[in-house]
Amino acid sequence: MTMSKRVYNCIIFAPDEQKTNGGFTTYRKVNSIEKFKQFADKNYPNWKWITYYDNKTRVKLGVIKNGI
Repeated sequence: MTMSKRVYNCIIFAPDEQKTNGGFTTYRKVNSIEKFKQFADKNYPNWKWITYYDNKTRVKLGVIKNGI
């Protein structure tokens, strides 16, 4: 019996970033929410929230807020 890893799609909102679409950026096939949060802290220091979804079912699983 094999266990499948959960894979996520994440949307990050960083309003001060000029390189994104209105502050929203989507990342697909994220394997670890904790590692993605570390990535966001490094690359988007002013991010406000991350919403993450199950990649397969597209069900919203949660929101991580930063500085709100």
